[in-house]
Amino acid sequence: MTAKTFACDSALYRAGQNIDDAYNAFIAGGMQPGEARLKSLEEFAIECAILKVHGSEVLDYVVDEAVQIFGGMGYSAEGPVERGYRDARINRIFEGTNEINRLLTIDMLLKRAMKGRLDLMGPAMAVAKELTSIPDFGSNGEEKLLDKEKKVLRNLKKAGLMVSGAAVQKYMQKIGDEQEILMNLADMLIEGYIAESALLRATLARHASFPVLYRRVPSIVSMTDIKNRPQLPAARVMHIVDGKTVEPRNYNALERLVRFLIRPFTEGWHHRDLIAAILRRELRERFSGSMAGWVWAVTAPLISLVTYTLVFGGSAKLPNNADSSSSIDYALFIFGGLVAFNFFTEMAYRAPSLLHEYAHYIKQTMFPAEMLPII
Repeated sequence: MTAKTFACDSALYRAGQNIDDAYNAFIAGGMQPGEARLKSLEEFAIECAILKVHGSEVLDYVVDEAVQIFGGMGYSAEGPVERGYRDARINRIFEGTNEINRLLTIDMLLKRAMKGRLDLMGPAMAVAKELTSIPDFGSNGEEKLLDKEKKVLRNLKKAGLMVSGAAVQKYMQKIGDEQEILMNLADMLIEGYIAESALLRATLARHASFPVLYRRVPSIVSMTDIKNRPQLPAARVMHIVDGKTVEPRNYNALERLVRFLIRPFTEGWHHRDLIAAILRRELRERFSGSMAGWVWAVTAPLISLVTYTLVFGGSAKLPNNADSSSSIDYALFIFGGLVAFNFFTEMAYRAPSLLHEYAHYIKQTMFPAEMLPII
């Protein structure tokens, strides 16, 4: 359990550091913060899917072993493990099932290879050439610490490249239909990434003085014995939000209603950079085929305003137009109604398809789905 947790923890910190480094690089290149955040998450979407799968399954393994260690008390609701066993199961389902995330990792990997962003054929050809050559049984001298582990990791990568190359060569474009093969390839990819992360962390630990903290762990007997279990003081539940410690408290009905009503505005302000980046991207995509580009989004309402002013304020007099204080009041009134009508029409048209259009954000990144109505 400790080894699996250590490896998962290593991969998590590695991916987080990679995302932060990519974000800082995009910012240094002049990219807007919201756009940089999206690009950095997209760049490491494969690693995020790997961590979701491996982390949830490591959690399942740990709580299952805990139940086994506690024996009958681990299955009983009176013990501390039973709830963890129940709660851990949902993690393999939400945020994309583990089966879907496994398929996504291979799909994204192959797409990047086909676009030239990732070189898979070169290493695969090198492995194939190595297999047909005479193996070297000699020793390179005295082995150093972690040399055996590094050799195992190299062989694991070679096995993954060999199997993936053979699968692509045999099935070609139909590889997407062979889900059993893709699932096993994903497992090889996940284990290789986790093993490399753990090895990198262990290698760094050799050259740094990490403090080792020891604490007294109560025995299994004292933890499973309800009568003799030591009574610990109730701990306060605290959360870390944007680097600040927040202690939750109970709210009355009025406070909960107010918080519910203002939450969309507070969340929108918190994610304002992300919203601005997505809106800029959507405007570019929507008006990419027009000559005026995004300028058309501003000029089209102005043209409509001029049209309604000339038509309904002059040549075409509608009923009750005589009550207007000026010739253009009625035209502006109609134009305001059309703006409101078009706004709600666009909302009703786009709302059902929002989750489908932004599925790649929701499934592959930590995207705040509650921001979709604002976008």
